Amino acid sequence: MLKKAIGVVILIVTILLIVVMVKSKKRPSFNQQQESPELKLITENISPIKNNIIITANGNINAKWQTEIKSEVNGPITFISDKLLAGAAFAQGDALLKIDPVNYNAQLSREKANLAKAQEQLLEEEIRSKRALDNWKSLNSSKPANEYTLRKPQLNSAKMNLQAAESDLQVAQNNLSKTTIKAPYDGFVISRFVDLGETIQSGTQLAEVFSSESLEMMLPLKNEQIEMILSSNKKDIKVVDINNPEQYWVAQFSRVDQLIDQKSRWRNLFLTIENKDNPDKILPIKGSFLQAKITLDLDKEFLRIDEKSLSMQGDIWIVGTDNLLQKIQTNIAFRNNGYIYINPQENQEFPIELVSTPSSSLLEGTKVSQQKLNQEISNED
Repeated sequence: MLKKAIGVVILIVTILLIVVMVKSKKRPSFNQQQESPELKLITENISPIKNNIIITANGNINAKWQTEIKSEVNGPITFISDKLLAGAAFAQGDALLKIDPVNYNAQLSREKANLAKAQEQLLEEEIRSKRALDNWKSLNSSKPANEYTLRKPQLNSAKMNLQAAESDLQVAQNNLSKTTIKAPYDGFVISRFVDLGETIQSGTQLAEVFSSESLEMMLPLKNEQIEMILSSNKKDIKVVDINNPEQYWVAQFSRVDQLIDQKSRWRNLFLTIENKDNPDKILPIKGSFLQAKITLDLDKEFLRIDEKSLSMQGDIWIVGTDNLLQKIQTNIAFRNNGYIYINPQENQEFPIELVSTPSSSLLEGTKVSQQKLNQEISNED
C-alpha cells in the first residue's frame, strides 16, 4: 500500500510540474506582426530586340527531275554507251543508246518520194488551172467561170496532198532521230533495263536517270515556321553538311505543301539547289541527309525568352515595382529552336526582370530577392 501511495504522489507531482511549465511559457502576442522570409528567384534582364531569326531543319536531297527513258520506236539495240551504266555521269545531248535505223531510213526514203510526187501533182494542177482560166477568157470573156471549170477542187486537193506529204516526211525524220537516245540533261544513271542486241518495242523502259543540274530538299516544318518564312521578304538559305559544317551550298526557296499532315500537324517546305547558285561547287549527292539553315529578317522587335521561362498557364512572371512578383499574359508570335518570341505589350516599360524558371506555386505580390543570370538576352541567336 505504501508503494502505491508513493507512486500516486509522484504522478501528481509530475502533472503539476508540467502544468506550471506550460503556463509559464511566454506566448506570442497576436498584435505582433511576423515578417515572412523573401522568396529568392533567378531573373534576367530582357528588352524587345530586332534580330535575324534562324530556322534549322534536316532533310534528304532528292533530284528535282527524275526521268524514265522509254523507247518510241521498234527494233534491235545496236549500241549502248558506257555513260548508260548504272551510276555513270552524262551530259545533255550525249548519245546513250542506238536502235537499228534501217526500217526508218526506208520509211524516210518513201516519204521523200511521196513528197516529190505531191509537189509534181500540185505543179501540174496549177498549170491545168491556169490553162482552164485562159481558155474560159478566150471563149466567154464577159462571164465569170465557176470553180469546177477552173479545176479549183483539183488544185486544192493537190495542195492538201502536198501538206500531208510534208507532214509524213517530218514524222519519218522524227522516227529516224528517235533511233538514237540522247541525254535530256546533265545527270546520272540510276539504272538500265535493257542490254545490247535486245529487240525492243515502242514504250519499252530503257533506263532511269536524274538531273544533276538542280536538286531539291524537302523540310518538314511547323506551320507557324512556314508562315514566318512566307512573311519574310529577306531570306538567306544555306544547306550544310552535318558532318562538315564548313561545307555548304546556297539554296533557294521553291514552294510549300498546301496541306498539313493530320498526324504531325507539320507542312513540307521545298528548297532547290542549283548549279547556277553554286558555280564553283559540286552539288551534294542525291540521297544525302543535310541540314538547312534559313535566316530571316522579319523587320520587327520581339521579346525572346527561353521556353522554360513560360509558365504552365502560358504566362511569364516578372519582378516589378518594390521587388514584387507580377504575372503578364503573353501574345506568342512563334516558337523556334527552343525559344519563344513574344509580341511586346505597348504599355509595358522595358527592360523587365524576367523570372527564368517560374514554378506553379508563385503568387502575385510576393516579395522576392533576385539573383540575376550572368548572361543577358543579346541580339544574337
